[in-house]
Amino acid sequence: MRLLVLVSIILSLARPLEAAEQLVTVTPQTLGGWQIVGTDRDQMAKVQQLILPDNAQLSRLFSDQAVILHLVSRPVFSQESARWPLIGVGPLALALVKQDGLGRLVLVTDETTAHDLPWSVSLEQLEVAVDLIVAYDPLAGAGLIGFQDQLQEFAMPASAKPVEVWLGAGAGSSWPLDHMEVLLLSEGTQENGQSISDAESRQRALKGRLKSALGELLADGGSGGGSGYGSGSSADPDGVAAGKPGSGPALEIFTPPSVRRATVIELVRATVVRNTGK
Repeated sequence: MRLLVLVSIILSLARPLEAAEQLVTVTPQTLGGWQIVGTDRDQMAKVQQLILPDNAQLSRLFSDQAVILHLVSRPVFSQESARWPLIGVGPLALALVKQDGLGRLVLVTDETTAHDLPWSVSLEQLEVAVDLIVAYDPLAGAGLIGFQDQLQEFAMPASAKPVEVWLGAGAGSSWPLDHMEVLLLSEGTQENGQSISDAESRQRALKGRLKSALGELLADGGSGGGSGYGSGSSADPDGVAAGKPGSGPALEIFTPPSVRRATVIELVRATVVRNTGK
């Protein structure tokens, strides 16, 4: 239900901006538009729960528009870099690591610079659900990370390149993905009837819309508690137009070589290791 609130709020906020959006829902049965490395697609599609096996990768390339990834998952936090689950949206990557007995989020930008985020996850319970939002607008050069009731903004170089969304599971542990949605915001966004063409205006639009959506999402409450969702919960699909593989204009341009992604993953892990001193 809270996922529906997030979507409906973003869509309602978009009305004054006259923006076009598409929601891509990711389940074991809607993986047709995604590249899978390190595991068998058919085996993943046989189960109800979307689970990324250890060392497997899930990725998809989207056109050069703002991309918002909403992921509720139950990662295994570890001190060993090879076991860290990783999330990537464009030049933003999140490593989910264990430090001082807590789950920590470390942001890596452009594969080379690590930023410690001031957030932590209690690991007192097994398989704690972690609710994250990662957003990137390549034309505006705006990046945002959302966790619980907090939002961190990052200025990024503007780019006309397609945006890749990817997940990389760590070694030795599968990664249950309770909810995974990608919301695409059209570059044709308008404000007060005028096209938003400059980066500053696009940054204001994206940040304002996402901040308001997060505030409404958290105000909705629900039974998930601070982590956002309880384990094994499912989103109510009623009233949500889910994007299907192949639908919409030019969403999937091409798939980059898996070797490139593996290199990015190793660079991200190495960058976090340097930052944490592990």
